[in-house]
Amino acid sequence: GHRLACFAIAGPLQAVKPIARIARFCVLSMLRARQEGRADEALASPAGLGQLLGQAHQTIEGSLTRLHDAVDSIEQGITVFDAALQLVVWNRRFPELVGIPSAQLIRGMDLKDVLRLYAQHAGYKAAQTDVLVKKRLARARNGRSSFFEHVRSNGMVLEVHDRRLADGGWVSTYSDVTRRHHADAALRLAYDQAERQVADQTKALRDFAELSADWFWTQDAELRFTSFSGRSTDKLRRTQSDFFGKRRWDMPLSGVTPAQWADHIAACERHEPFRDFAYEIAASDGTPQHYMVSGVPVFDGQGRFTGYRGTGSNVTELRQAEQTIRERERQLAQIVDGSSVATFVLDAQHRVTHWNRACAILTGWSAQDMVGSEEAWRAFF
Repeated sequence: GHRLACFAIAGPLQAVKPIARIARFCVLSMLRARQEGRADEALASPAGLGQLLGQAHQTIEGSLTRLHDAVDSIEQGITVFDAALQLVVWNRRFPELVGIPSAQLIRGMDLKDVLRLYAQHAGYKAAQTDVLVKKRLARARNGRSSFFEHVRSNGMVLEVHDRRLADGGWVSTYSDVTRRHHADAALRLAYDQAERQVADQTKALRDFAELSADWFWTQDAELRFTSFSGRSTDKLRRTQSDFFGKRRWDMPLSGVTPAQWADHIAACERHEPFRDFAYEIAASDGTPQHYMVSGVPVFDGQGRFTGYRGTGSNVTELRQAEQTIRERERQLAQIVDGSSVATFVLDAQHRVTHWNRACAILTGWSAQDMVGSEEAWRAFF
């Protein structure tokens, strides 16, 4: 049995909201007046209705003032254009960020005029200004959001976002990202420098490794060879397939005593590093080759043994040079021993390393007595 009054408002959202606030305020005020017994007076008197509308106007003005103050306090610059792309709202930060004098901004300005004003104070050339206006107008008319950065002539970097509103209007935000831009640039520079340092260090390590070793090798957890790299092709003097899938002691090696083999195998089974393990093996053409290898164990993230990796060198030339030196020393010793002149040789510590027969005849002391002596020879010379 109660009467129910309903009303509806249709139109653009920005236009509807203020009207809806007024209607809501009036209805609530009349309901309060009814409860207080003043409804008939409020409805019958034009002055009473005007008072209600005045109060509603004050309420809305206060809300708009607070909203305007809030927008002005935002650090971003903001511009709002209506569906006809005419300027309706902007805040204090917008002219500050883009360098436009506030007095030059007028409500109702076309977007293209604001863009040209912005380009003028941002340092754009005429051709650049035309391109800017054409692109942003096209995006606004097509309702396409956009994002770009612009560096002003004073070095400030602005990040600009354009977005379409539900009623066909257009809102743009302008953010000063100069610090972030500089921080990003510094971070990229630091990263590039670190990357170059790592690359240089990696190359240096690779160069040092290549200078100190002829090839690199890896073994799996069963100690079988899995890869070779470096100068293995010309230094191994055998094809890599001769080694793949085999353990070191499965190869036809020589120059290693049973005791040395036992120590080497035990160290590998204990997963210990080893250095300068020397052995001999025949090359593909049958010539003997001398190798020396070093290795370290490899473990995964859970500490499980996964194999070995190491370096290898062909020391055949070194062994041959050592043999040549020993042979020449032997020949020299024979010559010295056959000489009738008393001759002996001292090392850097003045210890006797050679004592010929003439010395033994002259002094009465044999080579066995004198070799290794530091002072005895001084009694005779």
